[in-house]
Amino acid sequence: TTLFRSSNNTAGIGALTLQSTSIIDMGSGASIVAFADSHTATWAGTLKIYNYSGTPVTGSGTDQLYFGNSSSGLTSTQVGEITFFSDAGTTSLGGAIILADGEVVVAPEPGTWAAAALALSALAYTQRRRIARSFKRGAV
Repeated sequence: TTLFRSSNNTAGIGALTLQSTSIIDMGSGASIVAFADSHTATWAGTLKIYNYSGTPVTGSGTDQLYFGNSSSGLTSTQVGEITFFSDAGTTSLGGAIILADGEVVVAPEPGTWAAAALALSALAYTQRRRIARSFKRGAV
């Protein structure tokens, strides 16, 4: 189901104003919801995105949520008020980031970044002798 759009990030509905905590339920099909740039709209509450199955970090997945067509479509405070859920509000996927084209997607949890940094550090540590030998050979 495509909701409220004429093309992926062309607003089909106006700016989003929140007067209290609100929910957008993406449903069980492919959904694209495109609001106009909302960075000047008043937000008094949080925004919960239910049943989200979009692509974290990079966007353009099954479900898509847009605010305007640039990264200035929401303020950083507004982006911080968005939480994504894989179901009807029980299983949080995490907070949000806004991409250059205005798509708002799931941001990786800090624990994910920490785990990736730890894995990369461990790999570098285990390969340190090999790397050192490569540099020595190149210097001779």
